[in-house]
Amino acid sequence: MNGSGLEGLNCVKVTTRVAKRNYGLSSMDKYRDGYHLPIDRIWVEAEDGFFAKDQMQWCLRKVSNHIHQNIRITNKSKGVDIASQDPVLLRFYRLIQHQRELNGGEWLSTVWISEATSPENRKTTDVVKLCDIRVRIDTPFDLLPSHSNKAGKSYRKVAFDIEMTCSGAELKFAAIIDGYRQPTQNVEALFS
Repeated sequence: MNGSGLEGLNCVKVTTRVAKRNYGLSSMDKYRDGYHLPIDRIWVEAEDGFFAKDQMQWCLRKVSNHIHQNIRITNKSKGVDIASQDPVLLRFYRLIQHQRELNGGEWLSTVWISEATSPENRKTTDVVKLCDIRVRIDTPFDLLPSHSNKAGKSYRKVAFDIEMTCSGAELKFAAIIDGYRQPTQNVEALFS
């Protein structure tokens, strides 16, 4: 990210920050014929339906020099301009049947980046891993909300949000699970 600003008396005030890359998370979306590619179509038993795998949810979009820097884009798939400094919140959930699927109480969500000017809404060869976000989940399996699919199979639902905030030149991540913000010691960015 680069900052641009206005010089004053012995100080520089940063007025806009520009993303030099696109930052996002991948997810599965309910499959729609004609919108998603057939190669991305998979059957998800827990949902009892077809989904498109490797779909990108861009949190922050790379801003070209010729685009007005202060435009705030509200569509979740189009990202936002960093100048707003508002946290970007992406909502996800996972359905699990067994306690062992809680992975010892930890989830990993991968943050992906792309240098493309207009990245696609699916993971392509120009999308590379930036880091993993490890989130510790303190909710016991028995206390997770129940969910039944159309076929009547029972699951437990872990609803979580990944929040990304721009603070100066760094990105900060937070996790909100089942409506509760996780303590900072329960959220860690792992760069490889």
